[in-house]
Amino acid sequence: MMQRYTGVRSETFEWVGPIVGPRVETGMSGLAYLTGIRDGAVVAPDLGPLVSAELVEIVRGRVQLICSASPSQFGLLRELDPAVASLLVNAAVTAVAQSLTGHGQGWATVESRESYTRPSSPEVGNLVATAEVIGSSRGRAEVKGELLDGRGRVVATIVRTIDILDLDVPLETSAGRRSAHS
Repeated sequence: MMQRYTGVRSETFEWVGPIVGPRVETGMSGLAYLTGIRDGAVVAPDLGPLVSAELVEIVRGRVQLICSASPSQFGLLRELDPAVASLLVNAAVTAVAQSLTGHGQGWATVESRESYTRPSSPEVGNLVATAEVIGSSRGRAEVKGELLDGRGRVVATIVRTIDILDLDVPLETSAGRRSAHS
């Protein structure tokens, strides 16, 4: 008869509830908002504590996050859960999009492509998500993000095309309604 695994693991998280549009309400630029998060002057989004991610580099058009991955972020075969990889690289790309916005502006995704190149295990150390603008023209930017394991190997990449939008302009397009992020 096969024995059942009865080991129990638990993790506790604390965070502040969701805040709607704090950057827009305070009149901050996207870069000022991100800098405030890094410096502790602005409450971080709820997902930060869940993935142990920390903003370490923030300049207009470039962001770097470091994540000290916990055992709960790895699957049965001790590989990084693809959802966690996606979340981390998307967080970096989203932060870059945010860094490009001024007061009264938001952004919308036009196209996004994601790929996973290799599994990562807990033994390789911290994960680093970096994203930067690789091209821009007339309110549109292409942003590339990479998630690297502790050995500097690429785990996941994303390339996203975004439009920078004035929030007082309706978000209707010929393709239908888009959402803007602020």
